[in-house]
Amino acid sequence: MLRYFSGLFLCAALSSARAEAQSALSAVRDSLKVTGGEIVIRNQSRQVQGFLFNQSNGATTFRKAGKGIQFTVGHAGFPVAGDSTYTHPDFQQKNIKVWRNGLLQHPLIVDTVAGRITFRPALVSQETVYIEALSTIVHVNAH
Repeated sequence: MLRYFSGLFLCAALSSARAEAQSALSAVRDSLKVTGGEIVIRNQSRQVQGFLFNQSNGATTFRKAGKGIQFTVGHAGFPVAGDSTYTHPDFQQKNIKVWRNGLLQHPLIVDTVAGRITFRPALVSQETVYIEALSTIVHVNAH
């Protein structure tokens, strides 16, 4: 009798543990749906620092997050008053936006090959500059 109850207890414990660990998973053609769980994808893109972006129609792209640089004109390591260019490797092959004293700078001359920004008019002492180098496409998984 004791053997019967211990077997029944073991079956009940295993079935309840199994029910808590399950999540719904369904696969139809090229789609995978996970309900109540988590999916982890590991492939060659694991070294890409960025995010997965949905381009449309199921095509996804890994994009790097943007880089922002803020400085005050005249501080060490940054342009001084009268300078009209600033070069940084993080500006290469990026879409650039520049704010001077909180206002979006337009027009702006950007050399994305060299990573150089040319300011018009030239920079002024103690001016606050914020530069945002926006994402570029890293890898496309389109079929």
